Amino acid sequence: MKSTSPTPNTSIKSIPGSHVRTEKYPWSQKMFGLKHGFFVTFDHDLHRIRRSAFAHYLSKASLQRLEPGIQSVVDTMVRRLHEVKGTGKIINCLDLFGSLTGDIIGQYAFAQSYGFLEHPDFSPHWHNILMDVSKNSHMLKQFGLMLPMMKAMPEWMVKLTTPNMIPLMNFQKGFRNQVINAKNDIAEGRKPIGQSNIFYDVLTNPDVHPHIKETDYLQDEAQVIIGAGTVTTGHIISLLHYYILANPTVRQKLQAELATLMNDSPTPKWSQLEQLPYLTACITEGLRIGYGVSHRMQRLFPDTVLQYNEYAIPTMTAVSMTSVLVHDNPSLVPVPADLPPRTFSGRPVAAALPVSVFARHAAVRGAQYGVCGVLPGNCGSVGAGPVRVGAV
Repeated sequence: MKSTSPTPNTSIKSIPGSHVRTEKYPWSQKMFGLKHGFFVTFDHDLHRIRRSAFAHYLSKASLQRLEPGIQSVVDTMVRRLHEVKGTGKIINCLDLFGSLTGDIIGQYAFAQSYGFLEHPDFSPHWHNILMDVSKNSHMLKQFGLMLPMMKAMPEWMVKLTTPNMIPLMNFQKGFRNQVINAKNDIAEGRKPIGQSNIFYDVLTNPDVHPHIKETDYLQDEAQVIIGAGTVTTGHIISLLHYYILANPTVRQKLQAELATLMNDSPTPKWSQLEQLPYLTACITEGLRIGYGVSHRMQRLFPDTVLQYNEYAIPTMTAVSMTSVLVHDNPSLVPVPADLPPRTFSGRPVAAALPVSVFARHAAVRGAQYGVCGVLPGNCGSVGAGPVRVGAV
């Protein structure tokens, strides 16, 4: 509609920041098959309260305290790669790094390593489960009552009528059992050994609201944290690993920079790695080109009329954009389709994009930097050897 109202207080050209109230679009959120948790909380203020109970666990400071645990899982991956080195075995990067991130986030969430890296083929079933769960999202968005109906039916009937829903249902059952086991451990006085973990800390924190400690609620939070911590991070590392190996110039330059640290220590600290400009540029570029699917996450603005050129968008109108149009925008990133080594120029390209574009994924991005930062220092020499690594 044409703008006839007073001058709005926000332009759509400058994406509103965290100080502007926004709400999630209920119709869109059905796609995740979740009823509880901050990820599917529509109200702006309630979302901030619920998110605050978990957000700090994926902050940079928290991840730095986890570095020994992350390093131990990376060491396991390196050992497994050495075991297959020289055999001619082709490794699917999505399975390899999905297992890496799954073992790390499982250890952090429930003090339990899933052991995906120990599987002879790096647990392809784990990545397949996550992809099968994702495939259901399009149907659930259109038919939100389908999942509750399936859960009310006997499992044999679901397998007969809608077999593609079984992976999601089993996925959720598994997280429910893990939450129940964590509660039982606390009730019996058992504490996790070693590093802290998310769900034990939440359940024993007196400042967390009792509603957030309910089993149904924590089951959905577990699905979000484990799923996002595995899929997004594993995808970024897989993509980055492929482009580094596919571009000898990039690989050689990165290995030369890493050698400045690894000559003194085979396992440099994260604080040292993040000081390396070319490694930082590679990771940043990996985040830019690894945006995944082009799905739009709609938002509603209850207090703000958005202005787009001569048009005023009324309050509570679902508005969305896809990161693809920003990350591949030639006015922001010159020749965006020209993949490395040209865009791996040593300049953090994505830093030129509006910070608010990445704000909604800040917690997951922190995990990506943590894992990506540790990884190259350990695997640079293995990747250059006769292990055949395929990104499928």
